[in-house]
Amino acid sequence: MIARKLPVTQVQFGTKSFQGVLISNNPLTFGIGVPQLVDIFPWTFSTKIQRKNGDFRASKRVASRNLKRLLGEDFRASKYSTEIDNAPVNVIKLIDMERLLLKMAVKGDPEAIQWTEELIGLSLHQLFCDAFKIKFEAEDRQEFLTQRQQGILARREYTDVIKAYLDAHPEVQGKKQQFMYSTVSDLVNRDVLGKTAKALREERGLATDDQVRDSYDAKTLGEIRQRERHAAMLVEKQDMCPISAIKEAIRFYS
Repeated sequence: MIARKLPVTQVQFGTKSFQGVLISNNPLTFGIGVPQLVDIFPWTFSTKIQRKNGDFRASKRVASRNLKRLLGEDFRASKYSTEIDNAPVNVIKLIDMERLLLKMAVKGDPEAIQWTEELIGLSLHQLFCDAFKIKFEAEDRQEFLTQRQQGILARREYTDVIKAYLDAHPEVQGKKQQFMYSTVSDLVNRDVLGKTAKALREERGLATDDQVRDSYDAKTLGEIRQRERHAAMLVEKQDMCPISAIKEAIRFYS
């Protein structure tokens, strides 16, 4: 008898997305692959030494050990074959994902904290819409999440992180200081879109004083901000130069 391969689909989460697994229809049970968790929450699944060195790549051994540390020694992820991967992959159920997310947030994982805040906000908004008989469907939920994510990120743009770094390092002078913002911007734009801001501005017919970022779609914004959040953490936690930090973030996510 050939084992059934579990269905996989892309789960949209505002500006973010990941692959979800349908484990069972009766009872309805969903899951998420452990390898994805390592990519989404690099802070949790890296060692203290790695975080200190700005290296957030985690091994399977470290991932398994950290899951046990957070969810208990008795925890075991289940192995399943999926429609997109012949080799069995470790999958955790959503009920375990709920516990894991809370544990990671309590430990200080910045991405887990943000996910927790966004999911709580969405759940509360949904409950109040239900109570007041206000329609709040799939598109509305995605729009709510997108606006919330962009609002949270806007409060701490990478430009603010760069400014704080330059204020704390008066020794950074000359062209390095003058072109730090544009250098960082070009590095990210080249990585995500393959072009500099100047080239994109010309291609899209934007004026010199127009913000190129205003022309990006939600997916592009999500990818850029993902890299900027990672870089911001390196600058703030390790006092890393913002240019070096964004290069490290690009290496990690690309």
